[in-house]
Amino acid sequence: MINTIIWIAIVCFLVWVVLTITFLGFMMIPTMKQMNKSRQVQQRMHERNEQMKHDVEERIKNNKGK
Repeated sequence: MINTIIWIAIVCFLVWVVLTITFLGFMMIPTMKQMNKSRQVQQRMHERNEQMKHDVEERIKNNKGK
């Protein structure tokens, strides 16, 4: 009798753990997508800044050459 109660308690606990992990996982998916998107935006901004620096340096060289 007590053995059965212990098994039921263990099974319920395991089901609760699995459901909790699954729920937290689904809650984290939008956050991960948002973080990834912001990282991509930062990368694009960085590349644009580098390109602008390069363009300015080219313009300065061209002006000195005239």
